[in-house]
Amino acid sequence: MTLMFFGVGMDAENRDAWRGCNMDPDGGTGMTEKLYSIYQVADLLGSTPASVVEWMQAGSLPCMRLPDGPVRISGHGLKLFMKSQGMNFDSLVARDGSEQGSYESVPRAPQQPAETEPEFFSPPPARAENDFNDFSPPVDLSDDEDFLTNPMPPTSRGYLAENPTQSEPIPTYKPAETPREQRQVIEEIETPAQVCETPANTAMLEVSDDCQARAAETILSWAVERRASHIHIEPDWDNLYLRMRIDGVLQDTRDLTESLPEGIGPGIIANLKALAGLDLEKRQPQVAEFSLAAGERDIECRLSTYPTLRGERLVIAVVDTSAESPKLDSLGLDREDELSLRRLLSESCGLVVVAGRPRSGRGTVLKAMVASLTAPDRNIISIENSPSLEPSGINQAVVEFTVADALFAAGSQDPDVVMVDEISDAQTASAAMNLALGGTLVLAGIHAPSGPGAIEGLIQFNLDRWALSKVLLAVVTPRTIRRLCENCRKIVPPPAPLLESLGLSAKDINFPIYEASGCPQCHHCGYDGRTALFNLIEINQTIATVIRKGGDASAVDRSALQAGMKSLAETAIQKLRDGVTSLDEIVRVIPHSAFIRTRD
Repeated sequence: MTLMFFGVGMDAENRDAWRGCNMDPDGGTGMTEKLYSIYQVADLLGSTPASVVEWMQAGSLPCMRLPDGPVRISGHGLKLFMKSQGMNFDSLVARDGSEQGSYESVPRAPQQPAETEPEFFSPPPARAENDFNDFSPPVDLSDDEDFLTNPMPPTSRGYLAENPTQSEPIPTYKPAETPREQRQVIEEIETPAQVCETPANTAMLEVSDDCQARAAETILSWAVERRASHIHIEPDWDNLYLRMRIDGVLQDTRDLTESLPEGIGPGIIANLKALAGLDLEKRQPQVAEFSLAAGERDIECRLSTYPTLRGERLVIAVVDTSAESPKLDSLGLDREDELSLRRLLSESCGLVVVAGRPRSGRGTVLKAMVASLTAPDRNIISIENSPSLEPSGINQAVVEFTVADALFAAGSQDPDVVMVDEISDAQTASAAMNLALGGTLVLAGIHAPSGPGAIEGLIQFNLDRWALSKVLLAVVTPRTIRRLCENCRKIVPPPAPLLESLGLSAKDINFPIYEASGCPQCHHCGYDGRTALFNLIEINQTIATVIRKGGDASAVDRSALQAGMKSLAETAIQKLRDGVTSLDEIVRVIPHSAFIRTRD
């Protein structure tokens, strides 16, 4: 699929594209005869969808319901209807061949202002003229359903299905009196019950549900443009609540949500599931992957569904596989820590651990370390549970067995460097340590809140303390924080209550601090991209002795601070001093206790 970028701000021309399923006159849906939607017929005749519905109900306009749900009017039936009205079908279609011509052969109402729709083309043939003398007041719905906002005859307001399960092509309807009922009639008749089940039927989906397909692509393009890592699509009956995780923070996308037509939620979810090739089942969680092309960027998406009381909830993980691999000098390490880490990575064997929770930057740091070691004279093996395409020079394992077994197998591949994304059990920890003891440089991630906590976690996996103290080279603890947008950041006075809660005073913050503001360049969020805070514990003789003698995380932390380790709180204050981030962002990432412990 080629991802087309659509502007989110809806002008009149774009709004017409939402409502119209623009097919050329000779086009088709894979059938032998041209089919038209209610919206297309209304547009072709210069009328409104509500009038088209009434003509169908009166039997004047033949129609059929397709197997996948939507009601369509055949070209032959439309031709017969127009002939009965004294119009030339071929002439009208020829004039509309470019979908931009005028309808000179169709009687039109006087020209209306741009904000309103034209009057009805003609009353349904089955009714007398005097039935249309009484008009209802305007009904204010939404910009995307303005075919219902004009004065309508009571008989043209729309209908609600009284028996939607009966076998006739179109159900029997009763008059709809409220705006909600008027919306429901068009949705019941026009919207298909479900969409195609496989990606092979995507063309059919895009023809019969063009509005939903465009909405789905707009959501995806919005996410790609703003570098979102996850799209959260939460059902709210017929509507949606959209959020996106941008730079590690889940953000509301109210502007995007409000730009979507009302009631389009189920269609968007069905379109995205079809794009991923998922089954139409709504009661079981499902997972699938699909790819997009956005210009020269290749995007991999992983879609998962989750049933809720209000409908299916979707989360789409978005990965730009065409992006360059991260580099150590772009992570935010200060010069001293970067040189220390490069020196440690030059060792021929040993264990370097990266500690952190999800979204802490642990995976990015591991990839940057591996990328810095890529060279023709090194055999590098990467073992990941959720692999992404690595640059050439790295042999990425396809793990169809346990990570521990993959590590044991890697030992027979004459490796120089092995990277494992997470040590999560005793078998994996033991395999990683034995590989490092055998002469391989092992880079491993571990789920831990801090460097000392990572060491304690390894010990709890029943690793021998003496062997661990020998093989462990360093523990790196990253924390990603958002960078302030340099175009709109502003200086603010230090907030005294917040400083006091951190154990700091105005004397400690004797420099200007900035906070987020918001501008078009950063999409009005105040932040633009991310950097990282780092805590690097290099295992020296003192710390190794603490490990061997049974010291806990607190003892390791004290020894590291005495050896000159920079805490996360100290590196955070330095980022604040440099104007890179805000105090609010630091407090979001670093716990208050870290500041107090550093001062003590």
